Amino acid sequence: MVLFSTGMLAAGRAGLGRLLAAYGVASASSWAVELAVRVNAADPETHYARANLLASAGDFEEASREMETAIALRPQDYFLWLALGDLRERAGDADGARLVFARAKECAPYYAQPYWQMGNLLLRRGEREQAFVEIAGAIERDPQLLDISLYLAWNAYAGDAEAVARALRLDALDGSAALAFARFLIERGQPSEAVAFFGTARGAHDERKRQEILRALVHAGYFAEAVRLRPEAKSEREEMPFMIGEESSDPFGWELVRGSERARAILDQPAGRAGSGALRLEFNGESDPDMALAMRTLLVQPETAARLHFAARVEDVVTGGAPIVVVTDAATGRTLAASDPISDDGWRDHELTFNIPAGTHAVRIIVRRQRCAQMPCPAFGRVWLDSFSLVSHASGM
Repeated sequence: MVLFSTGMLAAGRAGLGRLLAAYGVASASSWAVELAVRVNAADPETHYARANLLASAGDFEEASREMETAIALRPQDYFLWLALGDLRERAGDADGARLVFARAKECAPYYAQPYWQMGNLLLRRGEREQAFVEIAGAIERDPQLLDISLYLAWNAYAGDAEAVARALRLDALDGSAALAFARFLIERGQPSEAVAFFGTARGAHDERKRQEILRALVHAGYFAEAVRLRPEAKSEREEMPFMIGEESSDPFGWELVRGSERARAILDQPAGRAGSGALRLEFNGESDPDMALAMRTLLVQPETAARLHFAARVEDVVTGGAPIVVVTDAATGRTLAASDPISDDGWRDHELTFNIPAGTHAVRIIVRRQRCAQMPCPAFGRVWLDSFSLVSHASGM
């Protein structure tokens, strides 16, 4: 019975001490923290709380000593070692902080945070190469640290992509790291470096990741670099089907205008001529004839002859500006070809022949209305388009 009462008393003191410590830190009440230490001086949590309160008051040396007391009571707690390292650095003892972070790594060799803290300390000290050895170790243990590490390395190596990749040991990481770094480079205006790195990285043969890089390149307008990343054509004649509602050989789908009730484009299943769905345009009043209702970007080879094929039909279309399909240079907006007005009630095949100029690496297929002779120029009715394909040939059509 006496032993039981003693155990109950010890548990009560421990609980009261932690309660006071938590209250003292939350309310910045020194009396509560001091009382917590007196109630249960054998609990490292009370000393940890006192160290934090001292640090918040700017007394980092005394806070360090109090944290050492906490560590003496729980010497294998890497978190306490990390806290002590931070306090020592703030007290101006960077060498001491380094020793402490090394001890934290020994206590938790499979945790990322000790490596991360050590790396950042070394980076602040100007020890760049060794800093990124530690930071790379942190990334290996926690890949979520990659994004912020890219920013650190980019600044430390003045935008040198190869140096960043070496410092963070990106070649040893998985395809997701290659994708993240390639997108990082694209965002910073280095598309050639992004393509070169991704082409040799572990994720280069992952089709999903390759398509994500292609999208990022095209979205940023780096069409020439996107062509480099696209698989090589197997012959001089390249055919690129892109059926509505199906996956195509290019990773870019149709961009549709859906918001307007007077003119909009939607995917209509299963109304397509080929049985896999069609692109449907709906007109119900006044709209801007120049507005692109649907648009798709395709990568192409410059200095080739091309033929765009599609099928279309209309239903009850009344307008002075009939629907048309236009091909433009994706970089400059220059018109390369335009179809005749789409006006047949039944399905009709359409073909546009044009030359892809030197320096053009991507074209846009745009569905819009023909310009009207006078404004306003309303439109009514529906149009279906399907069976798109683009054929290019180096020696002409």
